[in-house]
This record gives sequence, C-alpha cells and structure tokens, in this order.
Amino acid sequence: MNDLKIKFSNKISSSQIIEDPFDHLYIRDFFEDDFYNEIQENIPDIKSFDKILNTGTVSKNYSPERYIFSLQRDLDKIPKKQKDFWNQINNGFLSKEFWEATSSKFSETLKERFENLTKAEEEILGKTPKISCRTALIKDFTKYQLGAHTDSINKIFSFLFYLPSNNKIKDIGTSLYQPKEILDEKILTKHFTREETKELFQKVKTCEFNMNSVFVFARNNYSFHGVEEINIEQSERNLFLVNFYGSKN
Repeated sequence: MNDLKIKFSNKISSSQIIEDPFDHLYIRDFFEDDFYNEIQENIPDIKSFDKILNTGTVSKNYSPERYIFSLQRDLDKIPKKQKDFWNQINNGFLSKEFWEATSSKFSETLKERFENLTKAEEEILGKTPKISCRTALIKDFTKYQLGAHTDSINKIFSFLFYLPSNNKIKDIGTSLYQPKEILDEKILTKHFTREETKELFQKVKTCEFNMNSVFVFARNNYSFHGVEEINIEQSERNLFLVNFYGSKN
C-alpha cells in the first residue's frame, strides 16, 4: 500500500472536470476491486461512531440520522488491524502529492474563488490560507435526507466516497442544485430545509450512490448540494469523507 498516494493522485489527475452546475468530478471505480473489498471489511461497527449532531461541527438543521467516525480522533476505538489499515489510507490522501493533484485539477476554480472572495470568506480564509485536511467515515440511517447547502466557508475541497456493498440505493446520492434566482449574499451559506430547497432551487443532477464511486467538488458560494431522495428502504449508507480546509493561521 506504499503507492496509494500515487494511485489516488493519478485518479484525480486523469479525470475530467464537469462544470454544470459548478465544477466537480464524479469518478467510478476509484479504488481497485480488491482494495474496495478491503475497505468494506474494515469499516468499524456503529458502536465506534458518534451522532454528528453531538459533535458541535454542524448546524441544528443537520440530519439526526448521520453518524461520524473521525479518522484523526477516533482511531484508538478500533482494533489495531483496522487502525493500521485506515492510517495507510490517511497517508495517501493527506500526502503532498494528492493535494497537488487536486489543487492542480481545480486550479481555475480556485483562482476564480480567491479573486472574488466575499468579506466573510476573506475574514476566515485570507488570500493565501493555511491548508489542513480531515478524514472521516460516515453512516447514514433510516430516512436520511439533506437540504441544499454549500458547506462551511473554510472548506476548500470535499470528497464524498460512496461505499455501498451493492447499488440498490443508487438514487440516494448527492443532488446538485442551482438557485432559481440570484440569492442574497447573506443567505449563501445557509443550510436550507427540504421545503426551502424545493422552493428556491432547481435540481440539475444526482451523483448516484454507486459502489466505489466518488463525488468531488471545490467549495464556493454556489456549490449547492444535498440528498433529495428519502431513504425509503432505510438502508445503511456508508461514506468516506476527505475534506480540505483553509484558515488564516
């Protein structure tokens, strides 16, 4: 697994930016099949996860059906074999090579954002932010859904790796939206309810919740996304998140 950072970086470098409704990637078969099976086998039990509403990292409007396992904070909760496995994955995604591949792929997107920062963004990020990365495993349960939102101002890139064991709930993926009309700057960072999403936004597409796929985007003030379909089957949704953040300090 020593070459993971190269394999991961090459997947990003060889993929094509999709511009509508905002710049993003949707990559199928990101991991090799055998490695994807290893990931499935090493997902910790739900007992090691925390309800995300209890972590203080999301708004009160966030779904109560989402659970999180931080791959920085929670690794000591799991057996050594699992811990070693996820540490090696972390090393691949937190590598200099992976950051360079991602920032190069979205170079035009980043340039446009940082040339047009809002006052709120500039106060948090500055013109040349210090970059950090957090990784986590996610479990969504029962009737999970999520209204349109852009993510927090300090986020630079977001990777949502879909980890289902089959494609039965592929429709419950990440939907991408565009506002029906220009929104006031004051509400661009709001986490909209399901009703507000239907009223104010038009769905452009859904990145399907397929096995071994990943949705990647560079956050800006119009990167509106959410989960539109209700999980009627009440199936467990497993995801792996890689998030890059910026800060002045």
